[in-house]
Amino acid sequence: MQTTVMIVLSQLVSLAPILLVYVVGIILTAMWWRRAPGAAMLAMIGLGILLLGNVGGTFIQAYVISNRAAAGAATMGQQMAILGIVLSIVRAAGTALLIAAVFKGRPRAEEGRAFEVQMSS
Repeated sequence: MQTTVMIVLSQLVSLAPILLVYVVGIILTAMWWRRAPGAAMLAMIGLGILLLGNVGGTFIQAYVISNRAAAGAATMGQQMAILGIVLSIVRAAGTALLIAAVFKGRPRAEEGRAFEVQMSS
């Protein structure tokens, strides 16, 4: 049991910077909700998925590692590979929602122009 707790804590400490970014991002999206509710909602859901995916993945990995004696090495390897794929899909979904939030509610660009050009007189 002590080993499992140490595994989880060490992984969470190594993830602390990115977890902090996710939490601060969630707080900022809540603060800016009125300015752009659609974008804030997408960003908050995306950040929440990323946060839960990283924290949940840490606990699941620790569980698989701590129960390695019950399963053979091949089974544990398969479990870790499947977990890696699932967590990758979860992170991709969270990132996709963040990308969608960037473009949510923005006006369409004029035809033939990629960006606004200011003409100086």
